[in-house]
Amino acid sequence: MGIFDGYPFIASYVKGEEAHLITSEHFNRLLKVKDVLEALEVIRGTDVGNYLGSFPFKTFDELDERLWLYFDESLKFIKRLKPVPSEIQNLINIYMVKYDVLNIKASLRNLSTGKKMPFIPLGTLNDLRFLPELVNASSVDGVIDILDRCGLSDYSALITGYGTAAEATIRLLIEAKLDRKYYSNFLKKARKVSDSAVFIRVIGTLMDMININLVFRAIAKNVGESVVPYTVGDGYLISSKEVNGLLNAKLKDTVALVPYLYRGLASEIAEGYEKTRSATVIEGAVDRHEFRLLTEMLSRRLMSPLIITWYLILKETEIKNLRLVFKAVFDGRLPEEIKDSLVMTS
Repeated sequence: MGIFDGYPFIASYVKGEEAHLITSEHFNRLLKVKDVLEALEVIRGTDVGNYLGSFPFKTFDELDERLWLYFDESLKFIKRLKPVPSEIQNLINIYMVKYDVLNIKASLRNLSTGKKMPFIPLGTLNDLRFLPELVNASSVDGVIDILDRCGLSDYSALITGYGTAAEATIRLLIEAKLDRKYYSNFLKKARKVSDSAVFIRVIGTLMDMININLVFRAIAKNVGESVVPYTVGDGYLISSKEVNGLLNAKLKDTVALVPYLYRGLASEIAEGYEKTRSATVIEGAVDRHEFRLLTEMLSRRLMSPLIITWYLILKETEIKNLRLVFKAVFDGRLPEEIKDSLVMTS
């Protein structure tokens, strides 16, 4: 195998892309900017910064759409590279169904509330050019038809009972079923991928972090076991049964109850929430801990299809950070206010 064949090639590409990511040094400077032009100047020279610098922005929504389009173009470029193993392309497609789920939720919420939730130009619906149809769908049956036609019938089956006049709790339960189906399908396909043992652990960890976020918010708000139906299933270290046990505990007692690997996270959440009483402390701590765990599992798997999963997580993290910074700037706030919500990749 030559250096431009298969995994050595894609590994070299990903490592090259890492060198053009926005670093912690960039974000330290971004937290001090006063306007959009200054923020764009700070990130000039990075891949995403050069891309954004080519477009004028009057609103956050315009910039937000461009960030997602940048991600989409980056993925399409990778898929066009030769030679890229077919398993790499399949992994991208499997992973990005998460954005189909988000777009399905947005469509259903639009139908039930009459408001216009934003859609994200990523995923199967976008790749097959069905996203405009979903945006303009006028009924749940119309959404179901679109999903069936683009190969997402697993998800259309779950929204058959979605009534636009139903109570919010019923609608949220159906949305939770969409999330569980995504992770269930993800795990099934992960078992067929090379390096499957690590991949299954990665997915399980993602599920654990979603459940921990939900559970700790429920404990903080004292709503208890009412959130159990909204969890995403058994993760890597935390089962549905263990979720129930956590929900009956006080926040400070969770440190001793969670698996050892997550005790630092539980401690950070308990201490941070006690000081601030803010749910954003929980989400920020979970995001940072999740990134640390995924870094340990994925960043060095160069000759594995999982190298592309690492790339996807890096780009998502970069985009999430930028969205937080630019939203603060467009809202006339000091970016320093969102510092604790950022996840530094380097």
